[in-house]
Amino acid sequence: MLSYNPSFVPPTRVEAIDLLQACWPLLERILNLGAEKLELSDNDLLLLMGFQKVVLAELTSDQEILNNSGITSSDIVELDHLLACYRYDSIPILDRIEKNSQLAQTKGKSRIKSKR
Repeated sequence: MLSYNPSFVPPTRVEAIDLLQACWPLLERILNLGAEKLELSDNDLLLLMGFQKVVLAELTSDQEILNNSGITSSDIVELDHLLACYRYDSIPILDRIEKNSQLAQTKGKSRIKSKR
């Protein structure tokens, strides 16, 4: 099992190939179900974050990396679409979490003032 390293250090070419190869099971599910119907597991999210790391390093346009990983440019488009859908779906969740933490902080401050 490929372990995803969430550091901001760009992957090497070999790591990029490994990260893309690890996406095969996810790609098969995308092709069978479609990105919109796919429910992501924790493992899928790790694979998607590994893919994002390759994208951010701008290595998805390197044909040698794609050839060695067995991923095509159309596969890259599918994974990129899934990543965009995940980001879009995550924004309301992240906003709700942030709002709840701000409310908790506000309540905590008002309790401290009322005790004085």
